[in-house]
Formats: sequence, structure tokens, C-alpha cells
Amino acid sequence: MSLTIPFVLKKLIIYINMANLNKNSSVTFSVGGIITLVSGVIVLILGYANLMAEIEQAKKLPPPAVTTEKFEYNLKILKDDVKEIKESMKNLENRIYELRDDK
Repeated sequence: MSLTIPFVLKKLIIYINMANLNKNSSVTFSVGGIITLVSGVIVLILGYANLMAEIEQAKKLPPPAVTTEKFEYNLKILKDDVKEIKESMKNLENRIYELRDDK
């Protein structure tokens, strides 16, 4: 779930409706409360704008040099090579033991 501005506004409207506010209700805010609210909205807007700018910048970057598929393919080849080398070493060890036993 992303915190988009419409999402936040919908949640705010739900909370206001849950508080049973009507035309005759009085709501008071202190100066500090208003400053905090305005500061919070400014932080949210600037954060959203910064995030969008970073996304646009990331879109302009070249794709990664090694893709996941290429990495997995290379890893499979290396594992196969290691397996072949281990088999060759076992064959060589067996041959050495055979030569020792022949003496």
C-alpha cells in the first residue's frame, strides 16, 4: 500500500466522519498545532516530490550490467565445472592408489 495524497485524504475524511463532526461542532487549534500540521503537510509534499524526482532519475540510468538470468546461467556453468573437476580429482586419486598398490 502506497501513501499517496488521495489515500491520506480518504483516511482523514474517514477519521473526521468517525468523530461525528457536524456544522455545529466547534474545533479549536492552537498556534503550535497549526504550525505542526502545516509543517507535516510540507514535509509530505516535499518528500513526495523528492521521491518522484529520484524515480525519474533512476529511469534514465542504464540497465544493470549483469541480469539475474545471466548471473544464474554463469553460476550453473561454474557449478558444473566444479563438479567435473571433483570427478577428475577422484579419478586421479583412484589411479594414484592403483599405482601404489601395483608396486
